[in-house]
Amino acid sequence: MTQIRNEIVGASAAGVSAAETLRCNDESADIVIISDEELIYSRPLLSYFLAGTHDEEGLLYRSRDFFKDQRIDAVIARAAKLDPDHNQVCLDDGSKVDYDRLLLATGASPRFPRAEGMDKEGVYGVRKTTDVEGIQALLPQARRAVVLGAGLVGLKAAAGLKQQGLEVTVLVGSPHVLSQMLDSTSSEVFKQIFEDHGVPIITGVQPAEILGDTRVEGVKVASGEVYPCDLVVVGKGVDPNLELAEGTPIKIDWGILVDEHLCTDVPNIYAAGDVVQAMDVVRGETWINALWPCAVEQGRIAALNMAGKETAYKGSMRM
Repeated sequence: MTQIRNEIVGASAAGVSAAETLRCNDESADIVIISDEELIYSRPLLSYFLAGTHDEEGLLYRSRDFFKDQRIDAVIARAAKLDPDHNQVCLDDGSKVDYDRLLLATGASPRFPRAEGMDKEGVYGVRKTTDVEGIQALLPQARRAVVLGAGLVGLKAAAGLKQQGLEVTVLVGSPHVLSQMLDSTSSEVFKQIFEDHGVPIITGVQPAEILGDTRVEGVKVASGEVYPCDLVVVGKGVDPNLELAEGTPIKIDWGILVDEHLCTDVPNIYAAGDVVQAMDVVRGETWINALWPCAVEQGRIAALNMAGKETAYKGSMRM
């Protein structure tokens, strides 16, 4: 009997959960993971890495020998294109990796505002260790930072930068901080805590331009006011990484659309994690709930279905 080749693109919450589930259900399963990162680490801890309270080792939630211990063939490269007609994932170096069943766990990327100059040196999201390492490299020369966005990522980044000794200002378009979670009264508590620690939060402003020649020198908002800075950190949510699905028969909306078994329109291709638009049990419709626990659960359910253990995904919620 021919061995089924299970392939996973992405080695974060959903991808790792799927790999472990596949291995638990079949000790001899052929499992391949394609990832552009070698380490398996917690993205929610990146703000502590930024603050200097955690080193790289403190981010890891699986050992450096995870792939070896789980007998997983790890391909450390960027998946550039999907060829479902030939059951192949094309890598950025031009090579191709064959699969029988595929899980797209490609995650998401920071959502940058549509402001002029966002490509200048000194503008970062906080999504990967390389983002934080880039920020840390600027810290010896930086004195002031502006954080765009006051969700969890933005506020945690602001706290981390403050702990590193920078003057930090948070600019947010919403009327209050943590607007996706809290009402105006409770959000005021958080705003006051930050301001008591010397981090002003300016609400109701939209960035219009990142100032400077090639390097960041300030942020100009729509009203014309300028906030001088040496560093800009963006924490305004994420957008799903849909590149592999684009131009294929896989249906996408805001994210990759899946059925109750987390299978796409292509029968042997599944999707899980921040890239997926799956059922939201509160809304009663499909939605992207880009949360770590959702990704872990979706990875597990997708893997069970890949292994032939038909399992329905009941859905998630934003909180």
